[in-house]
Amino acid sequence: MRAGLRCLLLALALFASAALPAAGQTGAVQGWGLRAGVADDPDQVVGGFHLSFGDLVPRLRFQPSLELGSGDETSVLTLTLPGHYRVPVGGALEPYFGGALLLSSIDRDRPPGASEDDFDIGVALVGGLELSRAGDHGFLLEVHLGGGKAYDAKVVVGVTF
Repeated sequence: MRAGLRCLLLALALFASAALPAAGQTGAVQGWGLRAGVADDPDQVVGGFHLSFGDLVPRLRFQPSLELGSGDETSVLTLTLPGHYRVPVGGALEPYFGGALLLSSIDRDRPPGASEDDFDIGVALVGGLELSRAGDHGFLLEVHLGGGKAYDAKVVVGVTF
């Protein structure tokens, strides 16, 4: 297993082990969801899941995600650690914005014997809209700008249960 992927999987394992035993407590996992979309540079289809920790402080949500992107002769596995400020507008539709730290394992296809693997730490600006069904559960449309070597821009849709 390549070193970058090992580091990313270790970070994910530590994240999961810290979050799951605390379920039901303040700041613990409030829900989970699925997400899918497209990314630019490299041009990819992405899919994955996220965990919702609800509001850590009023209106500031932590909703990390793990996504796999494929396309443009590249595979990207990204753990995203975002902070979303939810704008109080009233009603079921809620805009949010913030930033995210990205830990990415990037595997670029090359001729046999010349595969290029990379581990990257990047940042992205995040903005989105969430249509809430009940509390933190609902549908989302999210846009990321930036992202280091993982991507230049990304648009995803998702659902939180």
